[in-house]
Amino acid sequence: MFERLRAAVNAALDAATPPPDWRDLRNALHRAAVEGRATLLQLRDALAKSERELASERRQLEDARRRGTLAVEVGDAETVAVAERFTARHGERVTMLEQKLSAQQAELALTQRDVDEVVQRLRDLELRGAGNILGADQSGFAHAVGFDAYLRLMERTVERIRGAGAETEYPDPDVSMGGAAYLPEGYVSDPGQKLHLYRRLSRIRRHADVDDLRRELEDRFGEPPPEVERLLDQVTLRILGRQLGVERILLRDRSARVNFRPQVVPRLALLEPPLRDRQVHLEVRRMTPLSLELIRVGPEPLAPTLIRALAVLEEKARAA
Repeated sequence: MFERLRAAVNAALDAATPPPDWRDLRNALHRAAVEGRATLLQLRDALAKSERELASERRQLEDARRRGTLAVEVGDAETVAVAERFTARHGERVTMLEQKLSAQQAELALTQRDVDEVVQRLRDLELRGAGNILGADQSGFAHAVGFDAYLRLMERTVERIRGAGAETEYPDPDVSMGGAAYLPEGYVSDPGQKLHLYRRLSRIRRHADVDDLRRELEDRFGEPPPEVERLLDQVTLRILGRQLGVERILLRDRSARVNFRPQVVPRLALLEPPLRDRQVHLEVRRMTPLSLELIRVGPEPLAPTLIRALAVLEEKARAA
């Protein structure tokens, strides 16, 4: 709580009669309580995110150290050098995140102390019988449900308001494709590099990042074989499906089935241009939950067409 507000509240509580600016003071105290609760929620979210990042960096640091130890044992000098670089990089990140986490914990504790003090001052005013602390309606409601219960309800309201504009989070869809989808030995021979690439694929959250990785693979290892193309398409479809609320994608050579989750209804008119350009027919197989079938009648492969169509839906949904 701000020092001036604290001093003013203390003076008001000590006064024999309410001061002339009592209404402004209680309104300022109420705003401080609401803003403090919202700030606490934001700080806790940031702290949880830093904890996840730190845990991830610690795992990667341990992986780099383990790879370096194994490389030393087999005399692989090149892998030892790579492992040392990764160990140094992740070590720096771990140190930085530990310092960041410590600062966030201190800020959270300080804010919690200030909010607790604001709440206590509001309670003191109520016990003293200071009148309409929270405004006519709020004061009566707080009196009816109890002041502590009122504050809990206020915090839940802040959470709802803060999350009202957040994007809906869906689980990963089930993506089934015809043919194998993996990194063949003849394309990426080094087990360490292969494991690193699989981990990168599992952590990608944006479909544009899959395109970047596709170009990187082509630069490092040459043109991807069909198994790798299917693997990259599978990851892309999983990302787009999760963002759009797709439950299952079944992709074959000449047809694809896309099942959406209940209550998810995309704007199907947006699919017309990308599908028409690639000579793909769209049929609605079920209305609730929505199930679509894409049928290829032209020469273009179906996977890129489906990805393009879902990307259009995702872009429009994000812009809405």
